[in-house]
Amino acid sequence: MPISRANRTRLAISRSRVYLRGRDLVLRVKLKDENNVISERALLFDREKRLDLPRCEFTSSVEVKNDVAYITIQSDKFARAVFVESDLTAGNFSDNFVDLFPGEPVTLTVNAGSLKADDIRESLRFTAVNNIEAHAPAACALKRLGAMTPPAHVPSWLLFKARKKMP
Repeated sequence: MPISRANRTRLAISRSRVYLRGRDLVLRVKLKDENNVISERALLFDREKRLDLPRCEFTSSVEVKNDVAYITIQSDKFARAVFVESDLTAGNFSDNFVDLFPGEPVTLTVNAGSLKADDIRESLRFTAVNNIEAHAPAACALKRLGAMTPPAHVPSWLLFKARKKMP
């Protein structure tokens, strides 16, 4: 069905990349009309667990207006699937599991009730894929250094390998 001239909208696609150690990690694509972002997507070039994303630090500010808290968060590095939570706020955040790009703040909203901005800011917790450690922090640290670690229980591992080779 043809689109009439009056209904046509000029769209633009912009892209940006995030590099780590010389490799493409993430491609961000934005679909925009003249003034607004219509859609935004971050595409990963590998599985999250294989990307070895660097740890990131978050900064946040909170402003309360008309019982709504406006929480602005920012990261120093690319942060994948940032989860924001607080024990004090009632209800859900306007968005969660957001991707943060370095130097680009994202503002979320949540019902604040009668809470003060400082109380909310102190209760906020941020979790990103970058900052999740495996069950063995020492093994994660060695992995980041590029060292291989032996299995936790060597006899079980040897038995498993021996059974795998049996016909």
